[in-house]
Amino acid sequence: MKKIFTLLLAVASFVAAQAETKTIWEGANAIANWDNDVTALSWGGYDWSTVEAGTTLTVNLTESETSDYWQVCLALGDGWVAINDQTSVNLEAGQTSFSYDLTADDISALTSKGGLIVRGAYITVTSITLTTADEEPQAESKTIWEGSNVIANWDNDVTALSWGGYDWSSVEVGASITVNLSESETSDYWQVCLALGDGWVAINDQTSANLEAGQTSFSYVLTAADIEALSTKGGLIVRGAYITVTSIVLNNAQATATGVKGISTTVQPQAIYNLNGQRVAPGTKGILIVGGKKILVK
Repeated sequence: MKKIFTLLLAVASFVAAQAETKTIWEGANAIANWDNDVTALSWGGYDWSTVEAGTTLTVNLTESETSDYWQVCLALGDGWVAINDQTSVNLEAGQTSFSYDLTADDISALTSKGGLIVRGAYITVTSITLTTADEEPQAESKTIWEGSNVIANWDNDVTALSWGGYDWSSVEVGASITVNLSESETSDYWQVCLALGDGWVAINDQTSANLEAGQTSFSYVLTAADIEALSTKGGLIVRGAYITVTSIVLNNAQATATGVKGISTTVQPQAIYNLNGQRVAPGTKGILIVGGKKILVK
């Protein structure tokens, strides 16, 4: 089964982001071979304690035509060593800038260990900027799987998002999963189940449901316990009967709260019985009775 992991930004809506860029140094500082560094922003030259985590530090530069390699390093004033192993790099030919997103630890180091020194080889530094965003842009919805997966009678499940196929630990509480689908014309009942990779059982009794005739999607809002289960018990498998799954979408908590078009928050748990009339859990295999009908779950 082909896995499609393109994270498509939904046409729905975005939170507008207003980026602010501030130039904190400007000039023409030629660095030959790790000499003549830019030191103006070290040892009190800039108040790094005012910088927020997530701010992007950008060094704008030109490369020397006399060399075939170029390097840049964001270093601390105390010891002239790189802030970390991500802030000292080789540059590509023609590269005109180097950017790095500062973490809280980076800002703490810059504040307490002598500020910033820009070092390197065979470059001329022309400016150093800080860019902050007033609000991080967020896609309200993203497609995490897309295709045409035909499920007959609890077989040929969508397994692409299980066992490492998706990082469920990155999902926020309150986000919702929407399974977009079409129903088979050869059946008069249709079912869908959001199951765990470990055991192929429903996440809980609300994630396995009978569908109404003409229903084109099924959505469920994830709790902290659900996300923990998806993260530690093999991820997500979409199961069911007589449906074709066309896409699986994650809607963030904001989208869920405001009601992204297409989300149905009504969940209809199904009662499933064995031939002895005993109620069994969703995902149980064998001959079962669902909605008054006998079905074979393989």
